[in-house]
Amino acid sequence: MDRNRRTFPRIPHREPGLLEFDSGRARGNYKLVSRRRERITVVVSSVACEGLRLSRPEPIEGLRPGARINIRLYAGDREVTLPGQAAWLVTASTGETHLGVSLWLEAAPAADRQTWARWIVARTEEEQNKQRTDSDPSLIAGRRKRDSA
Repeated sequence: MDRNRRTFPRIPHREPGLLEFDSGRARGNYKLVSRRRERITVVVSSVACEGLRLSRPEPIEGLRPGARINIRLYAGDREVTLPGQAAWLVTASTGETHLGVSLWLEAAPAADRQTWARWIVARTEEEQNKQRTDSDPSLIAGRRKRDSA
């Protein structure tokens, strides 16, 4: 996704996930002539309210930008399945692949959508508090005084 279009900050994250998508021979504007459902393990390397960045040590064959995907991952201690779209895909010269996913939360099962919303809001607040503390040493000193009292 274009950085200028990103509404929410990315939060560093490192957790395995399962990526599901249809692959096959494409004709014309990426319209699939034959389909095969692919399931591959990936690493969720960053999260945001409306998207994810995924990584894999080797190329992801058959996946194109614009493809509909499902990603299965853990939000806290609960597994969720979230639908989305491959926003961008980059394969480095080393073969490592990075994939941006734009989530379609409105199409997710209600329980998964609610679990995701609670978890991502908590993670965002946690990251913002960490950044504030890291940038202002007096907050660390003040917290130590409160904790020892």
